[in-house]
This record gives sequence, C-alpha cells and structure tokens, in this order.
Amino acid sequence: SELVVFEGVDESRWPERRLPTRQELDRVVPRRPVILRRICGHIAVANSRALQMIPEDVEGVDRRGGLMVEEVPIHLHEYFPPENIELDEALRAVQREFHSLGIGTIHEFGNFRYFKAYERALRRGQLKMRVYFSFYQRDALALMKLGMESGFGNDFLKIGGIKLFADGSVGARTAAFFEPYTDEHSNFGKLLMDARQIAEVVRKAEEAGLQVFVHAIGDRAIEAAIDGIARGLLTKGNPLHHRIEHFEFPTKGQIERVAELDIRISMQPNFAAQWGTPNGMYFQRLGHERWFRNNPIAKLIEHGVKLAFGSDAMPPSPIFGIKAAIDHPIQPYRISLEDAIRLYTEAADHLSLIQDSGRITPGRFADLAILNEDPLEVVALMINGEMVFKKEVAE
Repeated sequence: SELVVFEGVDESRWPERRLPTRQELDRVVPRRPVILRRICGHIAVANSRALQMIPEDVEGVDRRGGLMVEEVPIHLHEYFPPENIELDEALRAVQREFHSLGIGTIHEFGNFRYFKAYERALRRGQLKMRVYFSFYQRDALALMKLGMESGFGNDFLKIGGIKLFADGSVGARTAAFFEPYTDEHSNFGKLLMDARQIAEVVRKAEEAGLQVFVHAIGDRAIEAAIDGIARGLLTKGNPLHHRIEHFEFPTKGQIERVAELDIRISMQPNFAAQWGTPNGMYFQRLGHERWFRNNPIAKLIEHGVKLAFGSDAMPPSPIFGIKAAIDHPIQPYRISLEDAIRLYTEAADHLSLIQDSGRITPGRFADLAILNEDPLEVVALMINGEMVFKKEVAE
C-alpha cells in the first residue's frame, strides 16, 4: 500500500523527548508503510512495512528499532520517488504558501526529478517565484558533464551549484563537534566529509564554474568546511561565492577565518528561536559553553562576514526569522530590525550569482513584498510586476 510520511516531527517538544520505535509504529499502523521524519531531515523512524521497502545494504538503518540516520532521511525522495503529478501539486501548494509569507526567491536543493518539476512549472507559465536550484553531491558529476555553470538559466530558474554535507544536525545528534554531546558522552556527532574530501569537490567545481554549498553545524564540521573550501579554491577572493550553510556553533577563530577568506555564510535565525533558548534543546544536548555560541549573528556582522538569512523551512516565514534575529535568546547576538530585513533581502546577493533582486533600484526585478509595521506581517507580494498575493482585509 502507499507510503505515509509524517514531516516536521520534533520530539524535543514532546513530554518523553524521544522518537517512537519501530515496534510502537507497528502497533499503531501495522499494515501500511509509515515513516516519521524529524523536522531537521537528518533522522527518521520507520515501521516494519516501510523498512521492507529499503534495500538491506543501505547505511544508517537500524532495522531492529526502525531508526534511520542521514542517508535515507536526507534522500527519502530517491528511495520513495513521488510521481510527477504529486511533485507538481506540491510545488503549486508550496508556491501559494510562500507567496503569502512574502517569499519571492528561494534557494532550493534536490535532484534532477525535482529540477524537472520546476522546469514543467516554468514551461506552463506557473512558476511565479525565482528559483536558484542546486544539486546534491551524487548528481554533481552529471551536472558537470552537462557543462552548465552557476547562474545558467533564465530570470525564474537558474542553476545554483553543488550541495555537500559535512555533518548532520543537533536534533539527530549527528552535528559534528570537537567535544561530545553532554547527554551522550561517547557521541561526538558524525563528520560526513573531511577537509580533503570537501577540497576535492571544490576544486572540481571551480574548474566547472559551479558554486559549492557546505552544510556545517558543529564546530568540527565548520572547521572541515573552512579548510576544505580554502584548499580547494583556485581563484583568490572566492568569486563563485562558495558558502557554508548554517554555521551555527562557530568559534571566534572560525568567524575570523571566514571573514578573511571571504567565504559566504547562510544562517537561519529561526533555529535560535526554536532550539537556542535557555534550557532549550541546544542547551540540554550541548551544555552552556556551546549553547552560548549558537548562531552569533551580531558577531559575524562585527567581523565583516558576508552573510544572509534563510529559513531551511523551519518554519519558512521570513517574518518569524526577522523576529528571531532581533529577539535572539542571547542578547549580544541580537541585531536591529533594519539589519534583519536587509539580511533577508539585498544581502542575498552575497550567497548566489543572482544580482538582480533584493533592492528597489532601476534595472532590478520588480519584486516587492509589502509589510504592515505593527504587527509585522505580509500584506502583499509582487513578482516581476505582477501582484501574486494580496491579504484579504475584513470589512
């Protein structure tokens, strides 16, 4: 029977603060394949019927307890590929939601099937947001053989580059640190790529004219990402804007290095609001010292780091992220409302090779989000001069 996937699961907010087991899922849903994927996308749990559909030789699958780490959760769409009609319907639904949130440009990561979904929407005249699409590492060779460089495409759909994972997430306890997790003393997380492996991809990407995005959350993964990008650069000044995704728990020295090397940083202030509060998940799993380093936005600005904000869809709302940045749980990391808005708009130039949006100036795209000041909310969105969303006002 058809697979059911529950998304957005966050057991850190549940009373027992744990995911269910395979046996517990079997008792609730014995006949239909079911997977619960944690909100971070780096860990999931499956019932017996779903586990039967996953090849025996796949890494990171505990068939006794049903827990799946990294490989299957991240690439779930490859083990259980959706039909084209499902992808098309999902894209239409997501685009409507994003318009209501004031989102007109996204940086997307996926495989060629997902890219084709955006192509279909573009051909039908249904793509009403700008998409900078990047591919996972397993598709990198095919992308290079096609000869397409970062920035190739039209005003609505462009090639981004290659997405790498240096580690996992704190929620999955796979973010890689130099010190162990405080609630699992033998667990240092999981370094998925070291500096040598990252450098090899960066060098090949440089030769192909492709940008590289390195997911790195823990300080050990951040170190590997910085070293890998630095060793792989063939051109001084990082003209392809290679960047680190998340950069959540950097040391002071790591902040100084990314500023010096001009490595770009994509941060998600909503993570700080969701899990970076005093006695929140980061504090419980990492202890006070590392908790106090989480998402140090203001410190990056002080050091002149080129950064911008995104959401990682947790949740996708830029308004949520703006509020999280100005009300950061750690006071020295808070920034002004003006800086928060800038980091969600014009600062996006730092993270891609798209230079035509983010500001209202002659020659740039006619993309405009209109906000109410109090409460801060999106009331309308214009894309390419077309009003694609307008909030209904009660009479």
